[in-house]
Amino acid sequence: VFNASTGTANGQIYNSIFYGNLADSRKDIYVFSTASTLSLRNSLFEDVSGNGGTDRANNIENGNPEFISINPSDANFLRLSANNPQSPAIDAGDNNFAAGTTDLAGNIRINNTTVDLGAYENLTVLPVQFISFNAKIENNNALLNWTVASEKDNDYYTIERSADGKTFTPLKRVPSKGNATSRTDYTFTDVNPLSGANYYRLSQTDYDGTRKELAVDYLNFELSAAPSSIIYPNPTKTEFSIRFAGSKTDYISVNVSDLTGKLIFNKSLQIVNDAATVNLGSNITPGNYIVSIKSGNAVERKVISIVP
Repeated sequence: VFNASTGTANGQIYNSIFYGNLADSRKDIYVFSTASTLSLRNSLFEDVSGNGGTDRANNIENGNPEFISINPSDANFLRLSANNPQSPAIDAGDNNFAAGTTDLAGNIRINNTTVDLGAYENLTVLPVQFISFNAKIENNNALLNWTVASEKDNDYYTIERSADGKTFTPLKRVPSKGNATSRTDYTFTDVNPLSGANYYRLSQTDYDGTRKELAVDYLNFELSAAPSSIIYPNPTKTEFSIRFAGSKTDYISVNVSDLTGKLIFNKSLQIVNDAATVNLGSNITPGNYIVSIKSGNAVERKVISIVP
């Protein structure tokens, strides 16, 4: 996809699948003029690169559309697979940009609650009818909320996080609330977001192990520095102190979480003689943990090592 305009032309493509764009060494998405934009939203790319002038919100990048067949003579040519594996393009579009009321085969264009990507709508009833996924900043945490219209044979949801939108690390597995035919809301709080870009990806897994990516949202944290502190001893077994250099703050909020984001300790502590003490208890598992020190709107994060 190439926008070679030297003026202010603005190209827009939505709800599409870019398949087989892997062979060329050139950029797959490029805007020649900095005054122009090339908006590619709610689309799936097998491979992607591009300059800073490209708008690529709500896309599935470096993904496999999981077509049932890529043989033009097959009746299922470019149809989306609903089972083992399930195509991430199902229910991944934007209804505001649905092209008409029917797909290329003449079937209804929006089957569940959200239009599919590509030329054909998948007509299978899915375990989860997805409505929305939203991330917002709240007290220097990332508050994630998602809503589904119905659930059937859904086992759990997975929240993953990435700094670049490509390599994701699991943060939390959230169990399904069970079969339902009405709206159900879920929430998860990331108490240790990254400084800078945070991409959050939501996926759903059935009881048979079939996994489907539902949505990605983005937050940017410009975290202020808390009063400079040191943690000691480090490593430690269960207890450590946080010492400040001439801090005037009376109380601090301290969160300790493991590397998956699971909260281990959360408490407001009083600073006495420029220091506060944290006791994680004797049941703490040895390993590395993230300590978040909050003072007002300022946050400082450090790593503590727990040893046997």
